[in-house]
Amino acid sequence: RQTYAHEMRGALEGGELDLLYQPVVALPDGTPVGLQAQLRWLHPVLGAVPHAELVAAAEDTGLAYEIGDWTLRVACRQLSRWINEGRDLWVSVSVWPTQLRTPGFADTLRDLLRTWQVPPQRLVLEVSERAMAAYDLSEQFAAVQRLGVRTALGEFGAGLCPLVGLRGLPVDMLRTDTSLVEELDESRPIAELVVGIGQRLGLLVIADGVTEHGQAEALAAAGCCLAQGTLFIRPVPAEHAEAYLDAHADGSRSLEP
Repeated sequence: RQTYAHEMRGALEGGELDLLYQPVVALPDGTPVGLQAQLRWLHPVLGAVPHAELVAAAEDTGLAYEIGDWTLRVACRQLSRWINEGRDLWVSVSVWPTQLRTPGFADTLRDLLRTWQVPPQRLVLEVSERAMAAYDLSEQFAAVQRLGVRTALGEFGAGLCPLVGLRGLPVDMLRTDTSLVEELDESRPIAELVVGIGQRLGLLVIADGVTEHGQAEALAAAGCCLAQGTLFIRPVPAEHAEAYLDAHADGSRSLEP
């Protein structure tokens, strides 16, 4: 961890950071409707840095805002390119509490959307359930929504935010914690509850971590309309994501084994 923290700024300035994209697909037909941008650090000696270590290093060095700002700008630039190519999709970007709580963040976001000519509704900003519970980012999320940008609560289902409290949160989407899908046999009632409450509140629910056909079928049967995971495609560079989007634009990816 000390090595990562010591080299964090060099990674940011030296081009060692990049974004991977994992498509989000509609159930049951598998048509891609959006993508989640995921930050990656390729260390020149140690290889791919685990995400948890990357986050810890960014926080330890005080670079969370700068890295978050870089991530958002790169994602918006890529989204702008896809929009100009006629692709009808959205991109979700994880943001740091430090970013959201920085004075003027909403103004910076507005300027970024104008610079890249990105329609606000095509961008989704996401924070984890844990971050929302720890920092109460409701006011900041509301400011983002006023711009027309959609908001998402990620890693949802760990039990930190009571389901009944969702009604008062300025959130448009829920991305379930991967454990709900990994342990679907045991956690199916919880997954169905999350999907059901999300639907009643008008929220889009994304099932994250889908690896098997049976999981996708069970989620679709429970009313979940969106999913992502290695069953469809792992996180990949933008050009590989484009190839996937082109190959599956008409829902040609069957969920049948």
